[in-house]
Amino acid sequence: MIRDYRPGDERAILAAHNAAFGEVNAGLAPRSLALWRWQYLQNPGGARIKLALDDEGRVLAHYAGQSRFVLAGGERLRTSHCADSFIQSRERGLAKAGLFVRTGIEFARDFGGSDADSDRWMWGFPVATAQRIGERSLGYRTLRAQVALQLEGPVEVSDDAQEVQELREVGPEFTAFSEAYAEGLGALGVRDAAYLTWRYCEHPEADYHIFAARDRAGELSGYCVGRRALFEGVESFILCDWLARQEAWTGLMRAARAAARDLPIVLVLAPWCPDFVGLQTLGMRVRPTGLLMVGRSYDSNFEHAFWSRRWYYTLGDSDLV
Repeated sequence: MIRDYRPGDERAILAAHNAAFGEVNAGLAPRSLALWRWQYLQNPGGARIKLALDDEGRVLAHYAGQSRFVLAGGERLRTSHCADSFIQSRERGLAKAGLFVRTGIEFARDFGGSDADSDRWMWGFPVATAQRIGERSLGYRTLRAQVALQLEGPVEVSDDAQEVQELREVGPEFTAFSEAYAEGLGALGVRDAAYLTWRYCEHPEADYHIFAARDRAGELSGYCVGRRALFEGVESFILCDWLARQEAWTGLMRAARAAARDLPIVLVLAPWCPDFVGLQTLGMRVRPTGLLMVGRSYDSNFEHAFWSRRWYYTLGDSDLV
């Protein structure tokens, strides 16, 4: 049976999730119930979940999307970051319409669309196997082989930088700043105070540094969010979120450098955005990653090429940090 999530399913989902991903990575820590509830039930955008269950209620396959609202073309669009999708090993097979594919097809049918309540865009950073299945059977297309910016030494500037503060919470000014910033972009994930609070202040397991830069009038001119974590097996200071006007770049990067200490700083951005080129003047260098971004559009007004060329994102838009 394939159906939507119902309250109380989370323990069966977690048991299946930890078994499936534990087979792939024996050193992976089991996901906690607190983290799952934060990711899905407490997410301000909501969640999308399809389950395939056996007669005893055990989860055989799981297809999920963590909802993210995006400002694009003056509209507030629903999108999904697809993650945590899996099938139990005993159910795997080469059949074109296997259980995982059937679960994904129902997920797309029920949640993807061009109306206001549907996801206009679904995307993710799949592992190779899921990528092949998604592109072959679920309509996903490769957006790009993702590169990153990395800083290993000092910030290469000597001019005065804006004042930067480390914050423990975010307020309404972040909502106003991100909405104004979005006007100059094709698409930007909603970064209002409610979303940022949920994403970085209420995470049940991770600790984030939130840095805010201000101009001489005290107005917010940019912010970044970072944390210490492994990035492709290397202990790093990952800039999970970055949204800043050019005048704020130096101060924010210096604050990140101080928090990172001797760790490399890593920032994932859309390579078309001005920050991607501009931050290289501060000493950041382009490096390859093993991340491959794929996506599927459900709205002809915002097709694949739009998301490839106009969507500003950071790693914090995903669940990887």
